[in-house]
Amino acid sequence: MRAVLQQAPTPALRTEPVRDEEDPRVRRGRALSLVEGTFATVMLGVTETFAVPAAVFLGAPPLAIALLGSLPLFLGSLGQLAFLRLSDSGKPRRRPVITGVLAQAVLLVACAAAGYASRELAPWVFVLAFVAFGVSGNLVNHLWISWMRDLTPAPMRGRLFAARNRVLVMVQLTCALLLGVVAREYTSSSAPWSFFFTIFGIAGIARALSGAMLALQYEPPRAFDPPSGHVVSLRPEFLRFCIATALLQGATAVSGPFFNVWYLKELHFDYLSVSLCTVATLVGSMLFLPIWGRVADRIGSFRLLLVAAALVAIVPLPYLVFETPRAIWGLSLYSGIVWSAYNLGHFNTLIDSVGNRHAEREIAIAVAITGIAVFAGGLLGGVLATHVPPVAGSRLRAVFLASAIGRLLVVLFLFRTLKPMAPLPDASPLDAFNELPGYRFGMGILRGAFRAFRRQ
Repeated sequence: MRAVLQQAPTPALRTEPVRDEEDPRVRRGRALSLVEGTFATVMLGVTETFAVPAAVFLGAPPLAIALLGSLPLFLGSLGQLAFLRLSDSGKPRRRPVITGVLAQAVLLVACAAAGYASRELAPWVFVLAFVAFGVSGNLVNHLWISWMRDLTPAPMRGRLFAARNRVLVMVQLTCALLLGVVAREYTSSSAPWSFFFTIFGIAGIARALSGAMLALQYEPPRAFDPPSGHVVSLRPEFLRFCIATALLQGATAVSGPFFNVWYLKELHFDYLSVSLCTVATLVGSMLFLPIWGRVADRIGSFRLLLVAAALVAIVPLPYLVFETPRAIWGLSLYSGIVWSAYNLGHFNTLIDSVGNRHAEREIAIAVAITGIAVFAGGLLGGVLATHVPPVAGSRLRAVFLASAIGRLLVVLFLFRTLKPMAPLPDASPLDAFNELPGYRFGMGILRGAFRAFRRQ
């Protein structure tokens, strides 16, 4: 299976990215990217926790809620393909990335104001504004990934991105806790829209500040070979990787938007309990990201991705049985642990696998394939949520089961066929086991006890 792209000729130009780790501009760029990521994470903490509750409050139907998670990525992915010429132009990435970020800030303010529209229009105004918000970010996401790739030396990417993500998870955790405490007395039927107006307004301000940080961040020159006018084909191995990871994300999108709906409508959680689900997910991610970073550098991000995909596939199954708040928080903790491994493995495998000459184009195509799969999965979930026979007394549990089956099929039949596209460290599964928390400490105690036994 191959994908081809016709490109028009342009004048000759070639530059190489600055990858010297000691370059002060690169170090400062990474530092500013962390500050930018902090503001972006505040925005993310608000939208991930309260986008679905806001839509539920406004009375949005299940299909519209499903589109909140899938349509932005789908439209943004198609937009990336439409603007591939920008990716292959060799022009700086700064301006389009900042434009997309500032558009997101404006659209978050539109989301905040949506609740003051008429009762019939309010849910659709909110959904359209939120979808446009997501599209604005996804249109330039491949350029931002390429930018970050050029700021990060390949041998240290596992640890650097794990450390960065851990800091950002701590920020998101703090936001989720604060929002949960503020919203502890609210439910989906008692919260005033002024609450949503305030938090979405804060998210818009945070996104604008992240755009300001991007304006200060150093952008290394792009590695760029001009198109020569001939057809350039994607490598079959890379395309297989894109399809497998996209289908796993698509199967996840079948159920993803409906967990919060289930908590609010069927389990009758208050907003504090819903926020604590997010908190548990973030705690799992925060605690294990340093471990996954070391594992990725020791055995390779590709191997970490394969293991994490299998663990991610079974995430929805326990929700068919458990429904108490404490059990749900425990399951959310597990979800955070395994998804942090998958996201780190996938991100690093993607940027390790793309070619230097057309990195932005290949990333854009990978994201586009994912967007199509997520959109299809989201639509399927929206249809199933209203038409599938109940499982354990709930249609939403039937959706969770369908998502788990889809994930397992993808892992069993597609992930097993993937091959690494970048050199892997010479390591064994035991090397990954050695990085688990407490292993070195425990082995030190055992060795000390064994030596003492031998002396007796």
